[in-house]
Amino acid sequence: MLRVLLGRFVGCFLFLICQVASAGVSFRTSAKDLSSLPSGELFVAADFQVKIGEHLSAPVGKGKQSAPRIVWKNAEVLEVFWPEHTGISDTDGTASGYFGYTNDFSLLFALRILDPSKPIEYDMTYVSCGDACVPYISSGTLLLNGLLLSEEIEKIVGPSEIPFENFVIAILLGILGGLILNCMPCVFPIISIKLFSIAKTATGSKKGIRRHGISVSMGIILTFLTLGIILLILRQSIGGIGWGFYMQSPTFVFCILLIFLLCGLNFFNLLHLKIPVSIKPTILPLDRAYVGSFASGVFGAVSSAACVGPFAGMAVASALLYGSPLQSCCIFSAIGVGSAIPFLLISLFPGCLNLFPKPGRWLSIFKEFMGFAMLFSCVWPIWTLLTQIDVENVVLILMSLIATAMFFWILNQSKDSKFFTALAASGLICSVVFGLFVSTNNNEVDGIIWENYSDEKFDNAIAENRPIFLNFTASWCINCQFNRRVFKDQEIVGAFKRDNILAMQCDWSRRDGKVTQLLRKYGAAAVPLYVYHPSGYTNYKILPNILTKNNVLKEITGVPNEK
Repeated sequence: MLRVLLGRFVGCFLFLICQVASAGVSFRTSAKDLSSLPSGELFVAADFQVKIGEHLSAPVGKGKQSAPRIVWKNAEVLEVFWPEHTGISDTDGTASGYFGYTNDFSLLFALRILDPSKPIEYDMTYVSCGDACVPYISSGTLLLNGLLLSEEIEKIVGPSEIPFENFVIAILLGILGGLILNCMPCVFPIISIKLFSIAKTATGSKKGIRRHGISVSMGIILTFLTLGIILLILRQSIGGIGWGFYMQSPTFVFCILLIFLLCGLNFFNLLHLKIPVSIKPTILPLDRAYVGSFASGVFGAVSSAACVGPFAGMAVASALLYGSPLQSCCIFSAIGVGSAIPFLLISLFPGCLNLFPKPGRWLSIFKEFMGFAMLFSCVWPIWTLLTQIDVENVVLILMSLIATAMFFWILNQSKDSKFFTALAASGLICSVVFGLFVSTNNNEVDGIIWENYSDEKFDNAIAENRPIFLNFTASWCINCQFNRRVFKDQEIVGAFKRDNILAMQCDWSRRDGKVTQLLRKYGAAAVPLYVYHPSGYTNYKILPNILTKNNVLKEITGVPNEK
């Protein structure tokens, strides 16, 4: 009886020890959602933390039966990638015949999911040996966190290749996804260009229609292929790059916004954008009209590539995570083919354009309607910029865009005057350069953190003899927004922190009786207003409406900055 109780005690003791295993192992997965996996394949990295003075066995040598072992439920193991192991020596330094890992390491599993609607569970066992060998057991449900980067997978797995049947599926998904891109909201401006181009070429010869269709199609397909090649090169060289990476650049988004705006104004006949005669290819037998068609295809592909739909997303994932370079290029080209299908059909069946109404007043109305579509599409890049850069910089960019459109309009109206032509061209260049400068130089810095005004905070600060700086502002106040730059100056931020100044903001963007009462208290009836209380209720200073680094430092420190 005593032996049975002792055996149960030892078993429970070992069981409790084994449960601690999970603290030394964590999992990272290549996806966050099983339903979006291409071909149902998932990579999982089991990260083992090895304690100092201990080791885990490798699947070779004497201790191979003690090597980590994970049994997966609802997943088939396609392959296991073990890291390079080392020999384990005896205490006297001689070879022991054991091999393993003395430092932290990752064990990579390539899994095929059996049922995406069910979770993946695991049973894990391994033995950690030091002064003694302790077995560990752990069970649980795999958490999909998407923390396993594709670059790490490629480094461990090496050049991969999609099985033929899955490669065919990826190609079909790419074509279907590319076709759907033509219906995505962020690609709507490109749809307007395409529809207008179709209507405009409907009266041409079949030969001309085919050339237009092929020109646009080649522009789309070659652009998708080029973007894919650039992406593959960047991922190999610097890593951390994904599809649509160029939209992460505020400068590129500014260029897209500028083209959207100018195209929209062109549809209203306010601007006339034409390809100069000098830009005519000497190798291909195409005139400027076909070059314009090719350019519209390039622009359409660049804009639409950032909007990855459901099927295109799976195709791109297959290309970047599982495909060889050749397979990846084929998949990128397939997406381009899908996006170019309307023009490829026109090239094959030019007679289908006879279904369009004959050119007339409807064409002008349609063109102007597409102009509104282009202007609506400007919301997308503006929204993107608002998430990338400061609101003040977005306002400056919008001002540069309006100036660019104005100088473009002057340029079109001043063809008979060399002076106004030169003036408009200079202004056009300056406004575009200014917009590029603002979008490029947007280094985020930590500014002063403002607290919302309350009487309680104000009174507590006065009681503690703590300095207070009141910022009366409003979102519609231009001077207020202009002055915000001063509060991001690191010397001023340092002065606020050093003197423990309480920065409180009184927002008058909406009607607020409390803020109005405070303004009246300080003898003001409008914003901006800046009040500094070094101590006490009645001891305060009112700063100028237009702030500079010098006048702010002078008031809060008593010493002006002479730089």
